[in-house]
Amino acid sequence: MIKNIIFDVGQVLLRQKNIHIDVYLSRIFGTSLKEANQFCSQYRRDLVIGYMNSRNLLNKYKAVTNNSKSIDQLINEYRNKYLADYIGVNQGLIDLVDRLKEKYSLYIFTNTIDVHDQEAVKLHIYEHFLYVFKSYVNHICKPEVKSYLYVVNKIKAQPQECLFIDNSVENIQGAEKAGLKGIVYRNIPQLKSELKNFGVKI
Repeated sequence: MIKNIIFDVGQVLLRQKNIHIDVYLSRIFGTSLKEANQFCSQYRRDLVIGYMNSRNLLNKYKAVTNNSKSIDQLINEYRNKYLADYIGVNQGLIDLVDRLKEKYSLYIFTNTIDVHDQEAVKLHIYEHFLYVFKSYVNHICKPEVKSYLYVVNKIKAQPQECLFIDNSVENIQGAEKAGLKGIVYRNIPQLKSELKNFGVKI
């Protein structure tokens, strides 16, 4: 029986045109996406699990590209370009969340970085959930199996009692390997249908 439902944020609770760090580095520094991706690949995991922050990353790429802008300028540019890709909060899904939390314990587990999270906080999405697991704060990273087990342990549940909702097939596969149930989010009607298949009462 499902007792706990865990949601992702990006492209699920929050609709965005882009959430990829390398895309923003490419736009800010005027380098190719390939170059930005190659650079990011060295540091992406450390950034996501909080062993490096966004200022550290920008400072490193500033040195690589011989960019003359200050770190504060670069952070502001990053933030502005990230915000420009916001479509908005998925209000229909938030409404569903508010119905579900009358019967289930609801949580968030998101792979995020400091600068992205700071903007998400302003949208008040997190307030609809019992607890928000953030990769860079909790030092865990989807789709690693141990990350889901960390979440399950913290909420004092059994994996089979937990349903994880994410737009990434890879992240859902990771959750299922950890023993959780999973739904790849596409849209609200599809989600409602699959929730019913798991016996979740809406």
